[in-house]
Amino acid sequence: AAWGSANSWATCVKPYHDRSESPDDPVDLIRTRYSAYAYRLPGYIMITTAQNSPEWKASQNAWEKELLEFSDSYRFLRLDG
Repeated sequence: AAWGSANSWATCVKPYHDRSESPDDPVDLIRTRYSAYAYRLPGYIMITTAQNSPEWKASQNAWEKELLEFSDSYRFLRLDG
């Protein structure tokens, strides 16, 4: 992905959030997940969390609510390339 201030969310991250593309490397995955928190997209966070991860929750509705509350309680700063 072409990351950076000259590129918009629609060109850099939206294809990942729409699941039409998959991140190529761990850094891109981290960037897309960070953006998903900032844009309140809990479904993307949930689908990109491994089931054996301590962050994964079996109760999807409760987890989604928790992720939205987290997103609403933090100020996310811009990521630079």
